Amino acid sequence: MNDEGLGELAAPIAELLASLTPQRVSEALAELVAARPERLHSGVSAHELVTALLGPLAAASGPASWRARETVRAAVREIIATMSGVRYVEGDA
Repeated sequence: MNDEGLGELAAPIAELLASLTPQRVSEALAELVAARPERLHSGVSAHELVTALLGPLAAASGPASWRARETVRAAVREIIATMSGVRYVEGDA
């Protein structure tokens, strides 16, 4: 991980990235899907997933927070690429 620009978030983001596994991503997805109405079970946005994985770190603000989110999102994209039955689709943000 390139922690340049992450400031005080560098260490917690490094810990989060080290703990990310397909199982953890799958569990986070399952929790997010279970929390929404059945008609919305077909997808979860990357933003929702990254926010869930960040936990309390999601409350950070500023440029370092944006870089942290992008770092985690890139890691999630790579992990999802290894998972069967799950697709990462870029949005039109």
